[in-house]
Amino acid sequence: MAISKRQLVANQNNAQKSTGPVTENGKKTSSKNSVKHGLYSNEIVIESPNYKENKDEYDLLLSSLMHDLKPETLFQECLVRRIANCLWRSQRAIRAESAQIRLQLENITPGFRMCQIIDQDNLDTEGVKRVRNHSRGLKQLPDEESSLKILRYEMRLDKQLSRAYNLLLRLKKQTEKQKGEDSR
Repeated sequence: MAISKRQLVANQNNAQKSTGPVTENGKKTSSKNSVKHGLYSNEIVIESPNYKENKDEYDLLLSSLMHDLKPETLFQECLVRRIANCLWRSQRAIRAESAQIRLQLENITPGFRMCQIIDQDNLDTEGVKRVRNHSRGLKQLPDEESSLKILRYEMRLDKQLSRAYNLLLRLKKQTEKQKGEDSR
């Protein structure tokens, strides 16, 4: 569908009014606008207006792993960083799952208590129906879609973690073997 020349000029003028943030701080802030749970974030430590992680905690995890795993080469150090990243993101997945469960629990009818599931004998017919509906919902916390996403993410991280750790161990053995041969 073709537009008139007048409409085209109007569109171009409007486009000049909405160029987005201008300052560096504004650009940095707006780049985080779409962060919801952070599971697929490119950044290791998320610092968005809606979700903030503690960089000091990540740095402590990384330095602890560097101390424990003692990388000897730049590549080994990269593997230790990958291990730290996997562990950090695994913790994020657990927080995302907890948040999803908390959100679902907040949406339960006011006045509903878990003890009602146990004490169904003392409820009227309507109360029993309400308890059964809530107990069905509680059996699947978090909901199936969220559970599957989180589970896939955790499995992917676990595989990456295992690969990085096993490769690091092989490289360390290889380095030790070479040092032994060189000292002869």
